[in-house]
Amino acid sequence: MSGSLPRSLLIGAIALVMVSSTLFGGALAALTGPGAHPAGTVIHLTIRPDGSLSTPAPISVSGNTYTLTQEINGTIVDERNGSTLDGAGHGLNSTGSGSVALSLYGVTGVTVEDLNITNASTGISIQNSSTVLVENNAIRAIGVGVLSDFGENLSVVGNHLSPW
Repeated sequence: MSGSLPRSLLIGAIALVMVSSTLFGGALAALTGPGAHPAGTVIHLTIRPDGSLSTPAPISVSGNTYTLTQEINGTIVDERNGSTLDGAGHGLNSTGSGSVALSLYGVTGVTVEDLNITNASTGISIQNSSTVLVENNAIRAIGVGVLSDFGENLSVVGNHLSPW
């Protein structure tokens, strides 16, 4: 046993590492940056009418422009009039069957651009909204790429839609 630790000391060191991970794991994740979530975390984000975010997310906010800074696993609901959601080429990976990746409900003057949407039953749902521009997105949906219900003055331009 020359050069090895006594069994009781080794077991104590392992227990300390486990306790440290449990106690400080959340703090370490919080230190990785604003809006950072551990890989695989599902986010259900709402951009509220006042512009605030319902949960921390990897999104940079400048005025009414919300820009993804990394891929998001989950869903987004945009309730802010006059907002621009810029995917910046990042993905919005929804939660699968029955899900809507991005919902716009009752908004006016919203733009959605440069977003890569995958794994959703519906990629983008626009309801009771007006003057909405959906431009230059890639939407790979299980069912419907873009769904509109009770909308007016909607433009869907330059998008790539494909089945899952």
